Amino acid sequence: MMKSYRLLSCVLFLALTGNLSAGAQGLSKWSVTLTPTILSYSVGVQPGVEVALGSRWAILTEAGIPVKSLAERFDERTAFRLSSQLKWTIRPGVRDAYLSFQAGRVFRTFTENGPGNFTERLYADTGYRYSSARIHSPITTLTLFYGANRPVGERFFIDMAAGMGARVIATSYDATGVQPISIQKPRDKIFPAPDPAESCNCTVTRFRFSVAVRVGYRLR
Repeated sequence: MMKSYRLLSCVLFLALTGNLSAGAQGLSKWSVTLTPTILSYSVGVQPGVEVALGSRWAILTEAGIPVKSLAERFDERTAFRLSSQLKWTIRPGVRDAYLSFQAGRVFRTFTENGPGNFTERLYADTGYRYSSARIHSPITTLTLFYGANRPVGERFFIDMAAGMGARVIATSYDATGVQPISIQKPRDKIFPAPDPAESCNCTVTRFRFSVAVRVGYRLR
């Protein structure tokens, strides 16, 4: 996971230095964006700041903030997403279609005050039962996007994008009253569903598909 931290840090550092250097040269075109998001059993909002570096390159940095819970699976939970996206315009002036690479990190923690179970690997038939637990389960995402900006008036625009990539979920349990148990789970052989990644005291990599629709406003 240290490699994931380093990669995300490098992307965020690139965003910061790019913003500063572009501003110093007077080439930057700043925009603010807003998009709805789903963030760890919650719906939320994701504001962002985008800076254009010349006619083809841009960097978008966003922060995802949960607003309303979708499920009461845990007694307490905290989550926050930080992501940075490097965008390359394919043909400037032609609907501003672009390709981009995004690195993101979801910082999330769950607290369960009552009993629960976890395993040391996915789909295991043995595991552990606990009386209470604090669960750290951050997610690192790497995604390639294809998108386009559509102007709405003089300064507003709509940014629509779809992308594919990977999610790496690294979960660790700090539990009390831990006891080994056997776990029997009925399996639907026609439509099998994966175990929730946070139910495993391990690191899980999964496919990611993402769709984003942002409303943007150009500041200058």
